Amino acid sequence: MRHAGLILFTCGVSLGLHLLLGWQVTVLAGVMAGLRQVRGGWFYGAAGVGLAWLLLVGYNLIVAPEAVASMFTVMGGLTGNIPGALVGLMTVLTGLILGALGGGIGTRLALISGRERPA
Repeated sequence: MRHAGLILFTCGVSLGLHLLLGWQVTVLAGVMAGLRQVRGGWFYGAAGVGLAWLLLVGYNLIVAPEAVASMFTVMGGLTGNIPGALVGLMTVLTGLILGALGGGIGTRLALISGRERPA
């Protein structure tokens, strides 16, 4: 259950950072996950931040489905006529990548600082 708690913690931090400071700083939630769980920090960062981004996309689709569908269509047209649904998936994939990157950075910081020993 500790691992699920870390994913939910990372998700909450990511949501807070995203809503307060912007999407760019959500990588810091992944860093925090990597600092807390050195083994597999990239996974916990990706899972937590990816879940947060999935929740944000899902919330927007529930609150304003027509507007979001229109935005996805326009963005798909601007990026080479890709289907609108793929734009939503790419958004979540971006969150997964940012989280994994942050988790990897956090793991390395923990190892460099000597706080944790490699397995």
